[in-house]
Amino acid sequence: MSIVPVDIADLVKHTGLRWAERPVKPPQLSPVAEEWAFVGGEHISKNIGVAVGLVCSGRYCPPEWGFALGMLEIPPGSNRIFLMQKGIQRDVARQAVAEMAVQVNARNLLFIDDDNPPPRDTVYKLMQTLDSADDDVAVCAGIYTTKTNPPSPLVFESEGSGPMWRWKRGDIFECGVIATGCMMIRTSALLKLPKPWFVDVTSVAQAKDLGLLAWESHATHFEMTDDVYFCRKIRDAGFKLLAHGGVLPSHYDEFGNAYFLPDDSYPMVPR
Repeated sequence: MSIVPVDIADLVKHTGLRWAERPVKPPQLSPVAEEWAFVGGEHISKNIGVAVGLVCSGRYCPPEWGFALGMLEIPPGSNRIFLMQKGIQRDVARQAVAEMAVQVNARNLLFIDDDNPPPRDTVYKLMQTLDSADDDVAVCAGIYTTKTNPPSPLVFESEGSGPMWRWKRGDIFECGVIATGCMMIRTSALLKLPKPWFVDVTSVAQAKDLGLLAWESHATHFEMTDDVYFCRKIRDAGFKLLAHGGVLPSHYDEFGNAYFLPDDSYPMVPR
């Protein structure tokens, strides 16, 4: 292949092409520009349907998770944004992401943990459920399992009651506690909760400071994960939580093993 130089001026002369007028006027800004704002140095839409919050610890992350994020479908006409915190304490990271979602005025916040590859229709199903629900529903979350054999679903009727099993794949039902690794939250509800929204409680003293135990309590041990703490705050504010049996992410351990509901478990056996 040879390269032939072309004299542009000569080409214009013999083909009748015209030079563009000079100077070229800058394009006029569309009124749509008013729908954008600078937040934290970034040019961000003022209308965000869903903020995808990624809380990453820096541990092993399965490649399936990256593929799942890339294939995540977003409803038409919905803007999205990704918000991430990495390598800091889990509850602090989750709190920071939630506050960022509020700051950018996202309508919904979807937490996806770095060991929970979401089904591709997760946003569709969770957003549709929240948008169709009454105003007192603040949360809709997918259901995944413990990293144990046999695995148990991380959804509970109440604190301390044990996993909920009496539901079927595809069911949407009210619960008292559900894990946050695939959870969508109406950000408008966050504004009605006192901060902090997420706390990993690891001691009796901390529980007393947060009002989870009476000061006269003689308890010697107390632990509460940040998702249980958040679900309690949601309930205390008068909101409801929904579990979505049609959104069933897998749950990976640090060795690349995936955990999910067995095909012969009650939720997975057809009615």
